[in-house]
Amino acid sequence: MKVLVTGSTGFIGNYVMNELIRLNNYDIIATSIDSTEVALNFEWFNKVKYIQSNLDDKIKNFYTFFEEPDSLIHLAWE
Repeated sequence: MKVLVTGSTGFIGNYVMNELIRLNNYDIIATSIDSTEVALNFEWFNKVKYIQSNLDDKIKNFYTFFEEPDSLIHLAWE
């Protein structure tokens, strides 16, 4: 199952990412407003696909842009 996690570098997002990886049943796409250089500091970085994105960006097809995930865990906010 492919899961998209928004806000992956946030306080809660980091815990969710680590738990999804621990369960070892998911293809994970992580996204955050933080740059790749910031995301590199997280333990999970090399185990997922990371896409730096501001969800305010005008993405024409959100579903396709994020590689057609089966599930979404939305943790991004300002």
